Parts: sequence; structure tokens; C-alpha cells
Amino acid sequence: MDRVKKGETEEISQQLAEDVIHYLEACLENQEKVSMAVSGGSTPAALFQTLHSNYADLALWQQVHIFWVDERCVKTSDPESNFGNAREMLLKLGIPKKQLHPMYTGGSVTGACQFYEKLMKKHIPAQINDIPVLDLVLLGLGEDGHTASLFPGKDHHIETGLCCVAQHPNTGQWRISLSLRTINATKCVVFFVLGNNKAGVVAHILSRKDAAELPASLVNPAEGVIDWYVDHAAASAM
Repeated sequence: MDRVKKGETEEISQQLAEDVIHYLEACLENQEKVSMAVSGGSTPAALFQTLHSNYADLALWQQVHIFWVDERCVKTSDPESNFGNAREMLLKLGIPKKQLHPMYTGGSVTGACQFYEKLMKKHIPAQINDIPVLDLVLLGLGEDGHTASLFPGKDHHIETGLCCVAQHPNTGQWRISLSLRTINATKCVVFFVLGNNKAGVVAHILSRKDAAELPASLVNPAEGVIDWYVDHAAASAM
């Protein structure tokens, strides 16, 4: 089941920030730390800015571990690095540096996947069938229906690892990504989508009509609920 919240860009960013805080606080009532995987790009940057502006003084950040949904195979100093773009803002929230867990992509992509799988198992105590259970995954959405670095044209159901190697279909750029298997083991999955260029694909996926070929439509967490936060522009075709 999908739950959709809509609003103006600033309004929906604020709503998501509030809900993230409340969710993390609820998790910490029963556990010592929480794990959250975040996406790259400009959309999560809007969320990080809202969190920093309004919630940077909260003690809970000391108990948050941040993972990445995917990463481009570039140096962290590269403008395209998801980790590089988010690092300073996350540190300003008060999250300890040792609790930021980037996907290192300096060697082989296969080796990077294997390293990240070990890292996740080390820092995420809750596991089901040897899959670390993230508390929260924040996903974006591409105009082609991709999410994380799970692109159309590939059978993502057959991936057996926690991470997978991906290649951008247009640029050929190599990436590593959490697998569909890992994303679907998450306790809470959130799509955060802004902009009218996403309106068509948002409407297509939420209609569930002939959307099975789109990777984002394959996201189906064990809890059975996906929360969508979309601004009015992204929701305009619904």
C-alpha cells in the first residue's frame, strides 16, 4: 500500500523532516541506534537543509548511522559524488563522522560491493535471512522510473547480494547500489520526489498500471507500506 503526502516544495520538505524525526525517535525507544540510507542528488539536499535548519540541536543524531543507497564511481571530491555532496551537511547535524558509511568506489566495483556488504552487516544488528534490516531508506525517482541505481531493462529480482553493480544506460558510468533485495527488507521506505519533470512517472507508478517494467515499482518492503512525499509539481499528473 502506498501512502501519499502532497504539498508545496518547502511544505513537503518540512513535513518529511518532521516525520523522519518522529520515526527515528520512535525507533530509539526500543534500540540503541538507528540506520538510515540516503540517496544522492538535489532532492535529498533539500531535506538535509531542512533538518539542519530546524533539528540540528537534537541529541538523537549521536545515535544515527547513515548509509548510502547508491554511489557513482568517482572520487569523493567529485561534484557527482553522493557522499561528497552530503557529507558536510550531515556532519553539521551532529552525526559523528565515524557513523557516516560511504560506498568507497576507488577499486573494482565488485570489490566495492563486497566491502559494503560486510560494512552493513557489521553496523546493522537486525538481520533477516542474512539481510541487514535498515530502519529507513530514503529514495529518489528518475524520470525513467529508476530508483537508487536500479535502471530499467534489467531483472533486479535475480540479484542475490546486498549490493549490485550498475551502469548508467546513457552515460555508461559505473555505480554501485543497494539491491532490490536489501531495499525491500527495510522497515520503512520513503520516496521523496520534487519537480514537474517527474509528474508522469509518479502517476504511472502509483496507478500500478503497466508499471512493472519500472524499477521503482518493484520496491515492495516487507512491512507493505511505502510513503511518498511529492510536491504539487510532481503530483500534477495524478
